[in-house]
Amino acid sequence: NVGASAGRNLGVENTTSPVLAFIEDDGVVDPSFFTSMEHLLLKRPDAIVVRGRIVALKYPMISMLSRAYDLGNEVRECILDIEGATCIRRKDFVACGGYNADIFHGEGIELQERLVKQRPDGVILYNPEAVMQHDFAEGLWGLWEKGKRIAKADKQPLALFPLTEARWQRLR
Repeated sequence: NVGASAGRNLGVENTTSPVLAFIEDDGVVDPSFFTSMEHLLLKRPDAIVVRGRIVALKYPMISMLSRAYDLGNEVRECILDIEGATCIRRKDFVACGGYNADIFHGEGIELQERLVKQRPDGVILYNPEAVMQHDFAEGLWGLWEKGKRIAKADKQPLALFPLTEARWQRLR
């Protein structure tokens, strides 16, 4: 167990696909998830990353607490505040150095900052047709534990990432 970010980087090192997909290890996707994501990524040359819609697997009331999961029914620009339901061009991912393995929580924001520096004209897109079932936390105890981990790890406020913060302000 090397951690999520290091594991994602290791997976990339052992593949050759021009499009990379990152799925939560306990997430469930339909086979159409991949074709929908790749289609949008290839249709939009300005897209750096495409992220999918996340819906609850077993705990809908708890999963509703995550504002990042379901962003609605339209394709739109967003920020990379989730990592486990995404597709990205290999060349962009490799050129920016991949995920920072030293970060737990917020690694998507940090990756986006480097991607946007590399491709200022690029966008992060939300694809509502690419659905992954995943729970924000498993039950109330899981929510409590996740909250403690996030609070401990959340040492890097969005203000430390000026390009991402500017996008966030514009998208609000």
